[in-house]
Amino acid sequence: IAHDNLEGHARIAEALDTPLASGENMYSPYGFREAIEQKAFDILMPDLERVGGVTGFMRTIALAEAWNLPICSHLFPEASLHLIAAAPTACFLEHMPWGKTLFQEEMPLVDGKVAIPNRPGIGFSWDETAVRRYLVD
Repeated sequence: IAHDNLEGHARIAEALDTPLASGENMYSPYGFREAIEQKAFDILMPDLERVGGVTGFMRTIALAEAWNLPICSHLFPEASLHLIAAAPTACFLEHMPWGKTLFQEEMPLVDGKVAIPNRPGIGFSWDETAVRRYLVD
């Protein structure tokens, strides 16, 4: 079904025994509030880039906590890692290593876990040589 068909998602969520994680196409925490009210998802899955950056993600974390719903991330694990670590109802970090060649530091996955870096900022710095490969004239 279409990503914005919340009524359809609610019917699927009700019919399944497996929890339904979705929301990566929501563009604000307000969309998550509507999804929660319609019981469209069992697990909230905001996308850092789409939900409004760190502020939108944190507001969605607050909604998940208020409704006692699990929350996980969608992509961007290097930045989402810190946000999921701050979420009282976090259940997992989606780990797609697509951007790993762009950073100087590694993000090793050991026994299904990732250590939170204690370096400044998000804990990762750009590999300038790698980034230059993607520059467009």
